[in-house]
Amino acid sequence: MHDLIGVFFSFVFVFFLIGISEALRIKGLVNPAITRKFIHIGVGHWIFFARVLIDSGAWALLPPATFVGINYLSGKKRIFKAMEGNSSSSLGTVFYALSLLILVFLFWGEGNFIYLAAGIMVMAWGDGLAAMVGKKWGKRRIPVIQHVKTLVGSLVMLVTSFIILVLILIFSFSQSPGEVFYISLLTALGATILEALFRSGWDNLFVPLGTALLLFFLVGG
Repeated sequence: MHDLIGVFFSFVFVFFLIGISEALRIKGLVNPAITRKFIHIGVGHWIFFARVLIDSGAWALLPPATFVGINYLSGKKRIFKAMEGNSSSSLGTVFYALSLLILVFLFWGEGNFIYLAAGIMVMAWGDGLAAMVGKKWGKRRIPVIQHVKTLVGSLVMLVTSFIILVLILIFSFSQSPGEVFYISLLTALGATILEALFRSGWDNLFVPLGTALLLFFLVGG
């Protein structure tokens, strides 16, 4: 029963974020590109209260698995325009839910939760802020890479990811400050490279998975 309640509130949480974003979009108060990133950042925080409310990893798989389908339909039918932004073809929201599904499957256990948290938070905040800042202020694209990724966006991704990883490691492990620093920096660099390499949408899959696996390797899991 406890797990069922957690799953119920998981859906309430996500649809609440979508509902607020839809209301802001319909009233013309916020651009759809911003509502998309608001949902992108907000949904990532699901993992923390889900970890408290849901005991079973099998039950925890249900919300992201369901949203793989919901997000696919929304992208095709433009059901939740606030979530889709101005894009009509990107599978980014589907990959977002899929990355959550895979990371929950791999790292739901008590000792491994930090890898799940790191992967999703780096994607939510790092990738989310990088896209917004890069689109608004980024002037120079990254050399060699052909798609639209800017130097400013990548810098925001690096700094944000580093801060998130430092906070996660400080509160989760007993490493020295020096170890926390270099592990966080290397992982943030890896996440930034992945975000720059993959086109918008695909980064929602490869950034969280790559971040979680790299951190797992560096910590010595």
